[in-house]
Amino acid sequence: MMIDRILNGKYKLIAKIGEGGMANVYKAISIPDGMYVAVKILKPEYSNDNEFIRRFKAEAKAAASLDHPNIVAIRDVGMEEDIHYIVMEYVEGITLKEYISRKGILLWSEAAEIAIQICSALQEAHDHGIVHRDIKPHNILYTEEKTAKVTDFGIARAASVATITMAGSTIGSVHYFSPEQARGGFTDEKSDIYSLGITLYEMVTGRVPFEGENLVSVALKHLQAEPMEPSKMFDSIPASMNDIIMKAIKKDPRLRYSSAGEMLSDLRRVIVEPRISFVKFIKPQDLGDTVRLDNIPAEGPQTGNGGAELLAKSKGNKRKNKKMKDSTMIWIIAVVCILIMLGGAGITLATILGTGKDRGESFTLSNYVGMSYQEVMDELDEKYQVTAKVIYKFDERYEDGKIIAQNPAAGKKIRMGGFTEVELTVSQGEQRVKIPQLSFADYRDGEARLTELGLVPVIYDEFNATVSPNMVTRTYPAANKSVKAGAQVILYRSRGAESRSIRVPNLIGKTLDEAKRELEKLKLKTGDILPSDGDKQYIEDQFPAAGEEAWENSKVNLYLKKLPQATPVPQIRTDSLVIELDEDEKYDENVDLKITILFPEVSVPLIYKEETVARSKFPLTTEVNFTNRAGTVVTVELDGKKVLQRVYN
Repeated sequence: MMIDRILNGKYKLIAKIGEGGMANVYKAISIPDGMYVAVKILKPEYSNDNEFIRRFKAEAKAAASLDHPNIVAIRDVGMEEDIHYIVMEYVEGITLKEYISRKGILLWSEAAEIAIQICSALQEAHDHGIVHRDIKPHNILYTEEKTAKVTDFGIARAASVATITMAGSTIGSVHYFSPEQARGGFTDEKSDIYSLGITLYEMVTGRVPFEGENLVSVALKHLQAEPMEPSKMFDSIPASMNDIIMKAIKKDPRLRYSSAGEMLSDLRRVIVEPRISFVKFIKPQDLGDTVRLDNIPAEGPQTGNGGAELLAKSKGNKRKNKKMKDSTMIWIIAVVCILIMLGGAGITLATILGTGKDRGESFTLSNYVGMSYQEVMDELDEKYQVTAKVIYKFDERYEDGKIIAQNPAAGKKIRMGGFTEVELTVSQGEQRVKIPQLSFADYRDGEARLTELGLVPVIYDEFNATVSPNMVTRTYPAANKSVKAGAQVILYRSRGAESRSIRVPNLIGKTLDEAKRELEKLKLKTGDILPSDGDKQYIEDQFPAAGEEAWENSKVNLYLKKLPQATPVPQIRTDSLVIELDEDEKYDENVDLKITILFPEVSVPLIYKEETVARSKFPLTTEVNFTNRAGTVVTVELDGKKVLQRVYN
């Protein structure tokens, strides 16, 4: 029992306030100064790992040198018997993950303010040579004063290099891993930038960009899949905010921000210039020699922050010296051990070693539409050594994870192990939106939030003695419920304490001024007046009707008698037409005459006159009468051939 225990005579544990994959967190009193502190105690399974403990102490002491308002300060590192602990400042607040869960989606401006604080903390740490390696909303505390504080600087680095027994704690982290961490490769400050980009993505969309059935499928997406851009989900996200996120989560570290300071500068600018497109992207062709990310060799058998080694693959390339072969085999064995520990996540030894097929051979693409994208990706990789690029799209016709379309199409032949990439469009199922918690918010902010989420707000009024007028009392469906994108959500707006009931007077036959005075006297309000150009001397109807009950200060709509409308008299235009026979044509004794009129608002001409006329009567003079409209066309035909046409303006 840890509660009430005093560590080294200095820290009395008074309550357990959290639990993570590697440690438990307690609220404690610092006996020397009487201040509250947070004490993080490593779990027993790590207390016996000497290498982990050595790294843990070294990294914690290094992190203790950081002094920044957005970093949880480390005050002490200690040990008593077999208990290893670090003492940190006590922060009153919740994790950023909890905050996102409560709000559903953050306004982009609020997300930018939070990201500025996190980025500032990372800049301070990177300037001191410290890389966090596990940036995620779970490791960021958020206070009522809207201050973000990054925690777990020491424990993240120690965990990333010490032991493979921590696989169970990677479940929350894998969604925020950088591609190089997912590969088990070299990580530096740019891995933190990627993870911050994923965190920022989640703040503005309410979801992480990559989901999957297991850790391996999520990590694969970090390597292969392209995320849907936030601005394509929500039009309200400015282009520059979208660009900041997309630059931060580039798969190639060289294409990301060069430093936390550079990203911080863009975040500060987007706050004041949201509508200006200013983010500068690095083009791959500007980097010189290009190396495909998934073919970059791993930097040895390091664990890459827990679970990252899940995706380190070798295609079975021949090694020219025994030392490299031995190193590769050690790495493969480590990967297989982890896969077994995770319960068979779906990568086999054949996947890791390669199939040995002739890479020059061609094969015919099958029709993958309707199939599970994970199965198809495994097939393409294992059987044909072909890379698949995944594009995600909401589509209610297909289940989540099913393929909607493919490129190249089924029946096309491509070369095994070649450079042709198969593009798979994968369904995310029906697009659904989680309703945010809006109680006690101004109803106008609630409307804006729902609209931003792609929902349709509908305002209903209700009396509520505990919620101030014009504030949201509740929603229907309730907060945190998931609804289809575009669904209606009722916002109940408080009208304050319930008012008294008033019998609505009979206003029919009164003038508009008389009705307004009577309503004001009874403490009722004049509502809509329809039509706006009606006869103000006579009210023809009302709602609510006379005799019905209405609440004090509620509105009564008035319907005025319509004024008679003057019927416009159309203007008739008359024109005299002289019709002559065409000298180049031969006519019989009788000629078919046809006169048509085409008005500008129709596409089919009106036949005005159609008759047979003796050839001897030509030239013929006749009159046409029609409603005078600009653009009217009169056409004369003799024996089916046009001989005269006039356009009137």
